[in-house]
Amino acid sequence: MPDYHFLEISRRDEVIVVRFKDSKLIDDLAIVKVGKELFALAAEPGGRHLLLDFAGVDYLSSMFLSKLLGLKKRLEKKQGKLKLCAICPDVREVFAITKIDTILDIVETEDKALAAFAENPPEG
Repeated sequence: MPDYHFLEISRRDEVIVVRFKDSKLIDDLAIVKVGKELFALAAEPGGRHLLLDFAGVDYLSSMFLSKLLGLKKRLEKKQGKLKLCAICPDVREVFAITKIDTILDIVETEDKALAAFAENPPEG
């Protein structure tokens, strides 16, 4: 697995759990780099099912939302799934205002998200 500078990676069965090292995902250059790391992770042979854990993330920009949508599309092309969890109220409000919460699968906690992967496993 490559070295990730902006992400902390762990594996739980078939799911790769991703945590963000920065609490603010607002700098354009950093978001480009985070996006590259997420896309690289999704391109790995075992990178079909990702859980993004937003615990500790307080702010994010709209540019980051487009990275999430791109990541979801990439995973769906390889019959994978993307879930998000542990989203603070301020970030959750951004998701609601932009209606991205109707497109992305958001689960309250990491444990609940992992259970949802297990209950409804992605095809393939």
